[in-house]
Amino acid sequence: MTAAAGAELRRLAAAPLPWHAGYVRERLAKGLPAALLVQGRLSDGLEPLCLHLAQAELSRGGEGDEALLREGTHPDLHYVSQEESAAKKLRYDIVIAQVRRLAQDANLTPARAAGRVCVIAPACHLNRSAADALLKILEEPHRQLRFILGCERIAQLPATIRSRCVLNVPPRPTAEQAAAWLRAEGIENAEPALEAGGNAPLLAWEHYKSQAVAGKAKDFAAAAASYHELLAKAHRRLMDVCTGKKDANAPELTTKQGVAPAVWLAWAQDWAAAGARLSMGLPAASAAGERVIGRGRARPGAWMELQRELQRLRQLARHEINRQLLLEKVAAAFRLLGDAG
Repeated sequence: MTAAAGAELRRLAAAPLPWHAGYVRERLAKGLPAALLVQGRLSDGLEPLCLHLAQAELSRGGEGDEALLREGTHPDLHYVSQEESAAKKLRYDIVIAQVRRLAQDANLTPARAAGRVCVIAPACHLNRSAADALLKILEEPHRQLRFILGCERIAQLPATIRSRCVLNVPPRPTAEQAAAWLRAEGIENAEPALEAGGNAPLLAWEHYKSQAVAGKAKDFAAAAASYHELLAKAHRRLMDVCTGKKDANAPELTTKQGVAPAVWLAWAQDWAAAGARLSMGLPAASAAGERVIGRGRARPGAWMELQRELQRLRQLARHEINRQLLLEKVAAAFRLLGDAG
């Protein structure tokens, strides 16, 4: 995690996001278990939530702890996440060396607070060696050490780790809560931003601020509007590609100046999830998904297979795969639904 990303994460974690406030009150009133597994979407604020829980636990210590937490220098907080590689790229995996550093600290006496807290997020990115090393730590009782694991896809965590954790699933934001938060962050066109961000407030926020503005323009409103236009155009083009209306060749999706593959793959995953729910007689969670899916009659298994393929492609996108090739693979995955009805 870069220094800038760490500072922004601490800013977001200073207070619970509005949709997490009730859960945080209840969780802290009960106290943290030895190992807490929090399941949710990163784009709904999973990482700030986990960090806020850790900070709230540690802030029960002495005077000045809140300043240390704001600066990210509290000696009793250990945060494990994806790190940058030597090439300044964010690694996909959380690796064993990171967990070994944690293991070295596991038996240390708390420096300031009553106990110590380790946050691992996103925990589904632990590779096998790192997961095995974490399991060894969890198997040994540490009276003064608490773990908080934030995870989007808990099925990717070994069952042996899941069995040693208390699972919580905090509420997701309502559309009204997400839009209100975006407006408070300075984004006036909150509803269109949410749709372009897959109905996920932190992803919508990232589109506007991190990508549209940073270092590219002095006028935030103009830069945000320009980037939103690009997102909306890319959104429509990907819809056309996935429904077979256009060939897989869209500059907004396939050029370096276009929308990042991680963004449009997230849209495709959102639509696949909507199709899976519709195929089982359930309402789709995404309005955009209902519009793009004209094949809701495909059997549920076909939609599940599509979701797995899109997840595989999203992992490939982290390795600088050719954008045109990636888009063709997405189009091919959606075309298979026509043969799986």
